[in-house]
Amino acid sequence: LDESCLGLSLEAKTRLLDYVKEVLAREAGKAVILATNDVRDAERIADRILFLEGGRVIESGRIAELVRKYALKEEVRVELAGEECCSKLLRLLGSDAVCRVAEGRSYLIAFAEDGSAVLLELLELLRSSSCKPQHITIERPTLEDIYFKLYSDRWEKPQMGEVAGCYVVM
Repeated sequence: LDESCLGLSLEAKTRLLDYVKEVLAREAGKAVILATNDVRDAERIADRILFLEGGRVIESGRIAELVRKYALKEEVRVELAGEECCSKLLRLLGSDAVCRVAEGRSYLIAFAEDGSAVLLELLELLRSSSCKPQHITIERPTLEDIYFKLYSDRWEKPQMGEVAGCYVVM
């Protein structure tokens, strides 16, 4: 299937991808090759991924294998009430972490192979401090992260002023 979802409504695309995964691949036991530029579609149905450049395979494997191969880390993000809490927790955490302030909000962001372990450590530190978390998330590496790892150094970067604005067509 070559870009088989282009031009389809969300409902039709969902039905097609479900059919490909459930009926063709699982029930009928067929091998299905789907060529797409939509990493979300690929991530949703793929058992294995092939990355191509110039018609040649430059990388392949299961998503979890590629995440390990490229040492992509999970991101634990804690939104805090103030900057002082972020700095305090950063000193106590002692791992690969940073504090960020954006739009009046303070974030502690820790990077780790096992985000759950870091989250447990952070929860203990939060409990023993006077800092109150506003929001906590763990983001795991995705196929998009692998894609950017593989291809970002191959792109020609646009010059400042060539691109202005953000355009979304749905």
